[in-house]
Amino acid sequence: MKKEFSLPEFILTDNELSPSTRLIFAYVYNKIGSKGYTTITNRELSKIFDVSIATISQKISELRRNGYIETDIIYAGDSKQILERRIYSTV
Repeated sequence: MKKEFSLPEFILTDNELSPSTRLIFAYVYNKIGSKGYTTITNRELSKIFDVSIATISQKISELRRNGYIETDIIYAGDSKQILERRIYSTV
């Protein structure tokens, strides 16, 4: 079964974002659940969009710079081990 996702009009018309960044935002935006965030990783996104992890990292940074998302990194206790990254939509 194919899943559909929507591309918000404000993203579609934002010419500051590249077309691929718009699609990545739409995917992330539609993955945000009842908790208000998604924990999808750059690795998962890179497989879905068939691009490098570095490219995904740049796109996520672009979305953050343009105010479309915020991210939180959750660490294990007092260590620097990352448990998860949470991506929140700000729109």
